[in-house]
Amino acid sequence: MTEFPQNPPSNSSFSSLVPLIFILLAIKGAVFVFLIPLWQGPDEPTHIEYIMRLSQESHFDPHLKSDDRIQKRIRNSMQANNFDFIGAQMTDGNISPLANKKYPPFFYFINSYLVKLFKIEKFESQIYFMRFLSMIFGLGSVFFIYMIAKEIFGIDEMLYSLAAVSFAGFLPQFSYMTATVNPHNLANLIITAIVLICILGINYGPRWHYCFLVMALMVAGWFTKETILIALPFIFIIFGLPFLKRLMGSKYQKIVKILSFFLLASFICLSFFNLFSNDILNKIYGQILNYLEMILGFMMIGLQNPFLYFKETAILFVSFWLTYGFMVYKMSIGWYFFLFGISVLSIIGLFYILKEKIKDKNSVKKNEVKVVLFLIVLLLFNFGVIFYDEASKNFYLNSESITTLFYAQGRYLFPSISAISCLFVLGIKGFSARFTNNKDFPIKLIIVFMIFLNGVSVFNYLIPLYYL
Repeated sequence: MTEFPQNPPSNSSFSSLVPLIFILLAIKGAVFVFLIPLWQGPDEPTHIEYIMRLSQESHFDPHLKSDDRIQKRIRNSMQANNFDFIGAQMTDGNISPLANKKYPPFFYFINSYLVKLFKIEKFESQIYFMRFLSMIFGLGSVFFIYMIAKEIFGIDEMLYSLAAVSFAGFLPQFSYMTATVNPHNLANLIITAIVLICILGINYGPRWHYCFLVMALMVAGWFTKETILIALPFIFIIFGLPFLKRLMGSKYQKIVKILSFFLLASFICLSFFNLFSNDILNKIYGQILNYLEMILGFMMIGLQNPFLYFKETAILFVSFWLTYGFMVYKMSIGWYFFLFGISVLSIIGLFYILKEKIKDKNSVKKNEVKVVLFLIVLLLFNFGVIFYDEASKNFYLNSESITTLFYAQGRYLFPSISAISCLFVLGIKGFSARFTNNKDFPIKLIIVFMIFLNGVSVFNYLIPLYYL
């Protein structure tokens, strides 16, 4: 098990606070479900419309069409809940483009099935039920973050695991998003579970049951949101390469080499002659090309206009902490400068921890470095995907010059929320260990501060906007 800088085992007493933190998170989640007016989550009208159409059918129809009655009920409810108050556009009357897929995304299927199972008849009760499901998915993500933090900090360092849980669970934007109906909530849950299994693979070796479990999660994720593919390269590196290496060294190595060569040659030939008919293989192949294009495009855009890196990062940073009302309203700018300062301290502390661990020759410490580097690369990869995706949509498709402000949303960083939470706490721990006399006190402050920040977002921003 990975164990970062040793502290007295007294921290294990904080394990009794774990149930309390999760109870507080559940209460907070329920408050946000009812606090945020209906339809104020990003694309919430479209997601809910699609779920309601699915719940009407006895079987899935890949050519599902809009229903005028549902459209009317949604529009009436949007007007009743003062939707136009924030200046957003009403639904254009078209069903979600996801309806054109051959399979219903898993998130929509679960919601529509449970709405029918529990026979929820009242229109707005159905919506609140869906919101509670999203909130549960969010709690699930936080639980997996807790498990990840335990692998990083150890069971005797529960204070730091609680800090990672508090960072994610009380993050205002995460609270906002997980209280609204959105398939990203289930996708983030699945990706966070995959990150946990990858860390277990690093710490204990790529065991077969880890491999099967991560593949099952990838399948579930594939039918939820294609953002799950962000985990594919890491799964291959952590699980695929060691198994290939093991097979290459076995008595069957000649057979393995021949099969590998045959599969690779077949893949290249089929790709060259465009003979793939399998949709999944096509998309995986396309995703590989997208990764390569993303790296080259990322470099090209930066060379042409480096200032765009700063713009994009600033937008992502602000909207990661809190932007609400369809990403229009923000907290006071002073809050973001303060949060930026704390983040810088965390990065400095993380640098010192990595520097010390890399110098250490202990094999256990090498695993610690691998885990930290895995989380850092996951976060950077997530950022790169967001940057290039937004850049390509805005620049290559719509703009004649490379000065477009991309308006990427911080919620798209939530697939790596586990990495951000654990790295943030680890960095603060490293900073406090190097520059303060009390290593634990800043971590305790982080827990209290995140709860306080969540309260500020509610009483100073959300309630005044929606109710005053």
